Amino acid sequence: MQSPLTEVTEVLAGQSLRVLVWDRDLVDMWCLDAAGRRVPYQGKGSHWHIHAELELTVITGGDGMLYVGDHIGRFRAPDCILVGSRVPHVWVSQGAIAGVSVQFSLERGSGLAGLPEFDPLAGLWSRSAFGVRWSGACAQRLCAGLTALDGTPALARLTRFLELVGIMHAAPASEGQSLSGTALARERRIRAPDAMRRVLDHLIDHFREDLRLADLVRMSGRSQATFCRHFAAMTGRTFNAYLNAIRIQDVRRALAGTSTSVTDIAFDAGFSNLSHFHAVFRRASGCTPLAFRRQHAVPNAAPLP
Repeated sequence: MQSPLTEVTEVLAGQSLRVLVWDRDLVDMWCLDAAGRRVPYQGKGSHWHIHAELELTVITGGDGMLYVGDHIGRFRAPDCILVGSRVPHVWVSQGAIAGVSVQFSLERGSGLAGLPEFDPLAGLWSRSAFGVRWSGACAQRLCAGLTALDGTPALARLTRFLELVGIMHAAPASEGQSLSGTALARERRIRAPDAMRRVLDHLIDHFREDLRLADLVRMSGRSQATFCRHFAAMTGRTFNAYLNAIRIQDVRRALAGTSTSVTDIAFDAGFSNLSHFHAVFRRASGCTPLAFRRQHAVPNAAPLP
């Protein structure tokens, strides 16, 4: 039985690519038909998910948290990310989010996989298993090219897509940052049951609350040992390490963007012990919260609402 964690995407008649466009959220989206017209499409991007296709995405509006494999960090428009086949990921926006994605398959039997011109690109596809954030001139060209796909007929989209692949392949190493520390692409035989997906979504949505391992183990319907093994396979981290990483990213955002006290920020993010918070923050950031604020603070920041 197909795992609900996997986003099952239909093969589009007469197309080698799937182009998705959204201007509000990652659920009510549009998929472009062969003529370039927008057709309603239900997306999974706001939930922890995988899909067989590789995905190149540009965020044109909005910001929030991005989870790719074991990477936990922020995204802010404009942002351009390449995610490999079956790499677990989720975008959690702070409000409205807009963007464009192109999904493409390199599995045996797909038209693109058979192109001999793609043979030199093995290194790029291997890097995509970690997630790649593009920057500099490469990101600018990718963003412009992706947004230009909207409204374009299928044949013209394919031409422009090949140009985007060439841009990524030619980009200097300094303009392609790997995100995940571990290649967590799920093989076809590895299935993450629906209960574990719900656990990840619950953790991401409720990280500020008093989350206990025993409660999530019960939610998963597994023994603790099995839960911990499956959780590490899905995220690349232990439960406590993953929860702390999410909370630290929230703390960093608040430190840089508000004038709220460090203590209030720590408690608001879900830390209940200040000594533990300071130790976790220093270990993750290499400095104290006050030092981080001095380095990254936005001028005239207001307190948290």
